[in-house]
Amino acid sequence: MSLNFLVQCLLFLRRPVFWAALLAPAAAVAAGPDWSYCEPVDAGIAAGFDRALAGDDQSIHVSAESLSSSGGDALLFDGAVELRGQGRLLRADRVRVSETPRRFEAHGNIELRSDGLLIRSDSAELSEADRRGEFGDVEYALPERHAFGKAARVVTTESALTLRRASYSTCEVDDPDWVIEARKIHLDQEKGQGTARNATLRFLGVPLVYVPWISFPIDDQRRSGLLYPVVGSSDSSGIQLSLPFYWNMAPNYDMTITPKFMERRGVMLVDEFRFLGRRTRSNLSLEYLGRDRIDDETRFRYAIDHESRLTRHWMLKLEGSVVSDDNYLTDFASGLDSTSLTHLERYADLRYQSRHWRGVIRNQVYQTIDPTIPLAERPYKRLPQVTAQGELPLRLGGLQLSVATDITRFAHRHAVEGRRFDIAPELRWQWATPGAFFRPKVSWHYSYYDIDAFDGEPARSLKRALPVASIDSGLILERQTAGDNTLTLEPRLFYLYVPYRDQDDIPVFDSNEPAFIFSSLFRENRFSGLDRIGDANQLTTALTSRLFDDASGREMVRASLGQIHYFEDRRVTLPGSEANDDSRSNYLAEITATPWEKWVLGGHLVSDSQLDKAEVATVNVGYRGGANRVANIEHRFRRGDDVNQTALSWAWPLNRNWRFLGRWLYSHTRDLDLEVIAGLEYESCCWKARLVSRRYILDEQEEYNNGFYVQLILKGLASFGAGSTLIEQSISGYQINDE
Repeated sequence: MSLNFLVQCLLFLRRPVFWAALLAPAAAVAAGPDWSYCEPVDAGIAAGFDRALAGDDQSIHVSAESLSSSGGDALLFDGAVELRGQGRLLRADRVRVSETPRRFEAHGNIELRSDGLLIRSDSAELSEADRRGEFGDVEYALPERHAFGKAARVVTTESALTLRRASYSTCEVDDPDWVIEARKIHLDQEKGQGTARNATLRFLGVPLVYVPWISFPIDDQRRSGLLYPVVGSSDSSGIQLSLPFYWNMAPNYDMTITPKFMERRGVMLVDEFRFLGRRTRSNLSLEYLGRDRIDDETRFRYAIDHESRLTRHWMLKLEGSVVSDDNYLTDFASGLDSTSLTHLERYADLRYQSRHWRGVIRNQVYQTIDPTIPLAERPYKRLPQVTAQGELPLRLGGLQLSVATDITRFAHRHAVEGRRFDIAPELRWQWATPGAFFRPKVSWHYSYYDIDAFDGEPARSLKRALPVASIDSGLILERQTAGDNTLTLEPRLFYLYVPYRDQDDIPVFDSNEPAFIFSSLFRENRFSGLDRIGDANQLTTALTSRLFDDASGREMVRASLGQIHYFEDRRVTLPGSEANDDSRSNYLAEITATPWEKWVLGGHLVSDSQLDKAEVATVNVGYRGGANRVANIEHRFRRGDDVNQTALSWAWPLNRNWRFLGRWLYSHTRDLDLEVIAGLEYESCCWKARLVSRRYILDEQEEYNNGFYVQLILKGLASFGAGSTLIEQSISGYQINDE
């Protein structure tokens, strides 16, 4: 039907990605910006029109003040012409329909409405024979995306659309703060590609970006092209400008190539390659600086993250990174977590998993980037490590039998090397009801070491065999509170027995004594790894209480307290450590609480056995007020490491448009600021700006790096600059929506 052709031509304008992609052809335009700062969209535009006509009715309803014949086979509809049907409404002052060849000519106050689209025009001419249409002085609105625009002239064909002197914006219609203007835009629906000539992005009346020609996608397919630039500044590198280029190599693999211009250091090439197959996922990244102007040397970092599902049960996993020198992360990383790393891990795993068995064949090496660590104390290489754990299909009165094995060759250039074989069969039984549980377990560890000659000591072999027995039991008692909530009391007893075996002759390849946390109360070995299996004759007593909101099922409070009682001294130690003869362990306490909807409380305490002093303490309080009204305070204390730190972070509105962002991390022990972040965020109807200043300590020499980040977000279009990731990582609970 002829009206159908008219509607299809105009609906071509409805694709918003045409306009949003003008400056970033490879970037997808995400939905979901906050339009609450804007004036409400005209209700008529938002609603479209009477949706009763948008159902299955395929007929066309025409109304006009007058109908007359014009020029033989032509009809002239005059005065308040309306054509309704097929979910659309077309209005005009006058519509002339010619039959041979069939043409439509519309004049005066032309308006097309459909679901999510409004188009206004002064004139329209459409030819059904060649499927061509021309429109003059077009105004359009996409209320669902809060988008508006104009075009001086629009020409449509069956699969293409050309717009002359076109514009696009998501700002208020009368006076947009930002707008894209282009002399010519051509959209090819068949190819899924568009081109624009002489396109300019204006912000507050100032030309921000100009491109003489650009191509961009007009469908969901990815296209190669430039992405948005990123601008930043830091003391170590100066002003930084990144210009990413996205290369859509194939539907299942792509690459992002980013020249990064650093004022003080030179030009770094950053390259990221991604591959996604039916059974494979890969991510390769490279950072390369041919000549650092400051250090006068080549700097680089490369990393791999790869997974391949080889068969139903077998999988290959590769992960790791390498840097050119010890100072690379200090100079180029973006946070305290990266600059505090001492080792970079690289491993290759061949993993097996079935219903009853799982195992790993692993090669693992480390790059030590902390030069203060002595050579002999750096991690061993595993070349290789073979592990297997299995559940044997034995079900006799609740009994379960399993076995774990570990075969590893440890390599080291500056320490004794060797091979270790360990096997540990385990038999356990479990009895459980809704209010109680009882889980006894016994295992047998057999280890064999083949030690190479080193530093004048001859090669030798060692054996170790010992049993491990434990009983885990507990009760779960409940009662209703006065507020009709459920309060539980959950006492737990855990007994562990491991006889003493002299292990001083066994080298320490991978064992250490991990931090004492609440789960340590129920560990069967106080050491990590297999080179030390601690002797034990001990009983853990613990108590947990939880408060539930019966209406929602939400856990409002969880509090736990526990301690280990030792019946014998612990004689197995790591080299350089002394035996422990305390009769009781430190007390451990934990609490998490959400007593009110907007508050989050938490705490962790390790106290000495006499409750005289705290060894480790962490306290945090968080407020989540909605509308990104966030505040956090946290204090961390560790006596053995001289850690005594307080962290404050917040995101707080100053008024409807302005928000104050910040984080302060202070060390009481060193009496200095470890990190200070301060930022201002402004948000209006169609754009947002963020200014962030950051100062953080680089190393133990108390050298600081200062950075400044500027970010401009044009809602429904793009984000220029950097800073959002840093803010989200620094302020717990703060979520940024820059889409």
